[in-house]
Amino acid sequence: MSDAANQDKYLLLKRKGRILALPVDHVSEVMQCDRVFDLPVTDPRIAGLILTGDETVPLIRIDDEKSSHPRIAVLLRTPDGLVAFPADEVIRVDALTETPMPEMPAETQGPMASRWPGILRGIGSIDQHTIFFLEPRAITAEPR
Repeated sequence: MSDAANQDKYLLLKRKGRILALPVDHVSEVMQCDRVFDLPVTDPRIAGLILTGDETVPLIRIDDEKSSHPRIAVLLRTPDGLVAFPADEVIRVDALTETPMPEMPAETQGPMASRWPGILRGIGSIDQHTIFFLEPRAITAEPR
């Protein structure tokens, strides 16, 4: 059996210079993010709302910048419904192998991990770049 047969498929994207990998079986759609509707008072994990067809979907905030609206939204299926994940660029779909995330405090993993406990599930590399593998089910988990 080849190594490719043991690999899962991931959507690779860039956000704020980082390469992130989302399992394709959680991806519902990739869309242009033309407009984000800001909310006056909201959960700090939510950057705003986007419209997709006749549905309103929360856009998650994975960094600390309040006004950083993405060019692309990746719609993800989570246990609590659809959420929009921000992206600056979609790279490609690829079969990859991840290494489990090493044990370290969430605070040292950056704002995304401290806001979404368990979201960073592994690391890997492709084309000499580090990839952060994400767990979509952690997105709707309660914040720390």
